[in-house]
Amino acid sequence: MYRFFIQVLIVTVLIGVASLVVKAVHPDGSTLDVGITEADLRDGEILVEEALKKAEENGVLWVDLRPRAEYADEHIDGAINVSVLEGDNLSQELFNLEMSGGVELDSTSVILYCASTECDESHRVLEELRELNLPIKTHVLAGGWPEYKRVMRTLEK
Repeated sequence: MYRFFIQVLIVTVLIGVASLVVKAVHPDGSTLDVGITEADLRDGEILVEEALKKAEENGVLWVDLRPRAEYADEHIDGAINVSVLEGDNLSQELFNLEMSGGVELDSTSVILYCASTECDESHRVLEELRELNLPIKTHVLAGGWPEYKRVMRTLEK
């Protein structure tokens, strides 16, 4: 019996070491996390898959609320960067876009996203836009940038 427990302990340790090696070699490797589901959504949020479908069918305006440096590093194709934490004004940016003919806000969905699943910046901006009573269909991308990247990795497989 003692020998059996030693064998189980050795196998458990080997599995743990193997998983650490895999994680070190490929830190973005798959996990048991299934991502955000419909049940997880907060008010005003949209799942990445649904946002991608909207983008394909009707086009959307992606608004990246992360700091400029993060946006410059990587962002959703076609997204504009409005870093409200660095002093940018989303209402003004949207007005400028519409005036320049870059987008028709009354017929385009605006999807806000920020740096993490815990980031509430996009929800705060959504509330500010709602208070202005603008005729804009605005959503918050559930899970923000990390969830977008996770979904895109699964779609590429």
